Amino acid sequence: MILVVDIMKGIQTQTAECLIIGELTCDKLLVVLNKTDLIPADKRADKIAKVRKKISLTLSKTKFKDAEIISCSAAEKDGVENLVSIISNSVVIGPRDFSGDFVVFCRPLFWC
Repeated sequence: MILVVDIMKGIQTQTAECLIIGELTCDKLLVVLNKTDLIPADKRADKIAKVRKKISLTLSKTKFKDAEIISCSAAEKDGVENLVSIISNSVVIGPRDFSGDFVVFCRPLFWC
């Protein structure tokens, strides 16, 4: 699961709700602190460290205590390559059996 947190707002109610859902449905978590471009450059490193520490403390009480926390700015594309790399390295493609017939599941659609 990828949990995107607005670094200016930090953990909000929906963040906690997502963590609860994630604990029930996921084994791995990646936390992305977004909007780092909104922090003045001279205060950016300190703010990122502070929010990272707060989130780490929150995650320490969950099964995601070892989750990776990265920061980026989607608007400025700063750190996005790192995010894509982490996601690419985390994707696991399971075994496939190509020996049988090709099967496609189609769900019936009904128009009202």
